[in-house]
Amino acid sequence: MTSGKREEESERAPRRRSDFYPVRSLADKRNYKRFFRIERDGSIREAVHLDVPDMTHRERLICIHYLRHLVRHFLSVDVGVNELDRDCPWDLKLQLSTGAEFFLEVTSVADSQRHFEINKREERFTKWAREERIPVHELRKLADLFPSEVLQRVVEQQCRESRGREELV
Repeated sequence: MTSGKREEESERAPRRRSDFYPVRSLADKRNYKRFFRIERDGSIREAVHLDVPDMTHRERLICIHYLRHLVRHFLSVDVGVNELDRDCPWDLKLQLSTGAEFFLEVTSVADSQRHFEINKREERFTKWAREERIPVHELRKLADLFPSEVLQRVVEQQCRESRGREELV
């Protein structure tokens, strides 16, 4: 006689972790999203992505992670870091206490172009949903990304009132 739980587990599709999966436990973390993708063969692939709506803060977290990796694997001494510049034109210009200076550009990585586009749309929506007022051009962009009759009427009204691109609504 077998337990119902074991039979249920054996009938489930195999679960694999994608390359976008942390090596340590997520038990005490809150800044991530879990994604599950069902593959054509029925297996389930799980991915974990950093979920920090503020791009500046997210880039800084990624930079810190990169620098930890750099120090751990390539330098044999503790290193201090000084942020010299921001978004001019690279995301960060850094100086290490070793004297080295370099630019760091944080880029996006995805395992699917479609998922990347969806995630970027959701990211844009999440960023502006937290704000009380947004620029007219962002309202127009959101109306294109998330078509809705109500949103389209609001955009048309804003255009009739001849509001500038940057004016907040």
